[in-house]
Amino acid sequence: MPGERINAFMHRHNRDKHLNTVTFIMFILLAVEKVASGATMRLEAGKTFFDFTFSLTDVVQLLIYISMAVLISQKVNRKYLLIPDFVLLCIKLYAAVSGLITLFGVHYSNLLGELSVLEKTVESLLFSAFLIILFAGKLSHGKRLPAYCPIACLTVLSLCVPVTVVFEVLKFYVEEQMNYPLYMEIFIFLRGLLNEIFLDLPYAMLILLVFYCHTDE
Repeated sequence: MPGERINAFMHRHNRDKHLNTVTFIMFILLAVEKVASGATMRLEAGKTFFDFTFSLTDVVQLLIYISMAVLISQKVNRKYLLIPDFVLLCIKLYAAVSGLITLFGVHYSNLLGELSVLEKTVESLLFSAFLIILFAGKLSHGKRLPAYCPIACLTVLSLCVPVTVVFEVLKFYVEEQMNYPLYMEIFIFLRGLLNEIFLDLPYAMLILLVFYCHTDE
């Protein structure tokens, strides 16, 4: 069984302690990346402009990532790590629902705007599904469900980056048709891809930490 092999691997050579450190670092990097992601580039009258936007939702997400890093550094009971992520689940569900409402209720004048909303909606749905499985597995008192949950979590989470790549490539093509400067297309593509990678990696580490490290229980 994959879960048993992962469990055996984690309990050799004190790997759980190293995983705790790596996960802490990854959430710190995620918080830094979240601030950097506020930088945007726009095209107006044939000229490019740099802006920095940071919404209330962005601030809440930043606080979630910092809270996760602090809790991991304190080596708290793994169940307490789910508290900040419950807030993140609410944010992702709200983004998914509002995205669906927007897609069905607004007629876009350009394909790029519609692709951006669709990308955010699909990614929010996938990440919400991942978090729900994570909660179900960790909070369940049964033995059969948690045995399959980490693999299910990793499977759903692993879909996020390929989905992002597909959407970013489509957006790149549309931007090309709209005569966006090449450097702007590359900037938008890399920003979207890096945003997803920096989000998914610490949560992949978190799956291992929650399900396979039991030093606190």
